[in-house]
Amino acid sequence: MAFPKSELFPIMDQQVSIFNRALGYPARISILLLLEEKGPMQVTDLVKILPLTAGTISEHLKKLRQVGLVSAEVHGLRNYYAFSKSGFRDMLELQQTLVDKLRVDEEVAFTQEMMQSNCDVLE
Repeated sequence: MAFPKSELFPIMDQQVSIFNRALGYPARISILLLLEEKGPMQVTDLVKILPLTAGTISEHLKKLRQVGLVSAEVHGLRNYYAFSKSGFRDMLELQQTLVDKLRVDEEVAFTQEMMQSNCDVLE
């Protein structure tokens, strides 16, 4: 029986990949920002603000819920979606682990120093 090749890789690598794919759409970023700024919202509220259909927004919310960046509460017949700070913190911790493993901070610091020295030369 076939299985996804991603299962051959470490769990952390899989999780980082899943989070990054979830954030790979500008609409999802906009949804997260709106939920963080305005608090819990319904799909109909998001439809009034974003240039997307209810079905498209629902699909994006589904993906964001799957990775824990959005939570949902049912009140009667209505679903309210909210930004999950704890889910976002979890994602940041995974991203930081990746950054630490790649030693990107050292490279970023070096790049910033180089850019600053180039700016100093231009002045």
